[in-house]
Amino acid sequence: MLELFGALHPPFVSFPFVLVTISFLFQLIGVYKNKNSILIASKSFITAALVFAILSYYSGHEASEKVNQTFTVADSLVGQHYLWAKIFLFTLIPCVLFGWIAFQAKFNKAIFESIFLVLLLFCLCLVIYTSWLGGSLVFDHGAGVRAPMSNTR
Repeated sequence: MLELFGALHPPFVSFPFVLVTISFLFQLIGVYKNKNSILIASKSFITAALVFAILSYYSGHEASEKVNQTFTVADSLVGQHYLWAKIFLFTLIPCVLFGWIAFQAKFNKAIFESIFLVLLLFCLCLVIYTSWLGGSLVFDHGAGVRAPMSNTR
């Protein structure tokens, strides 16, 4: 069962990247146009991104177990990707909380919205960098794609 969960890592990781990007764009549009429906959509997308980030994180952990058993990828490269994924996940949690607090706030709404926007921008940067590291593992090092070359002839 856990092997299947690890195999789902590639499709899962697409969602946080896309959802955080859309949330950021909707937040900018919603603030500029002053539309509550767009701001609600932004908060909904970032909440969905959190769900998929959790799934991505744990499926990536399972996928790394397989990578360590079948592929020759330096542990430091996998560890770096894992570290930045963890930082992204633990930054996304307060981002989601501040997003919904900002939406519900009666006082100091602009402060909460500003904190949310800064956290959202930081999450966007983190998800881009983490995705780049993961893509590098796959495309530059063949993680999950090709088996190591054996020296037996």
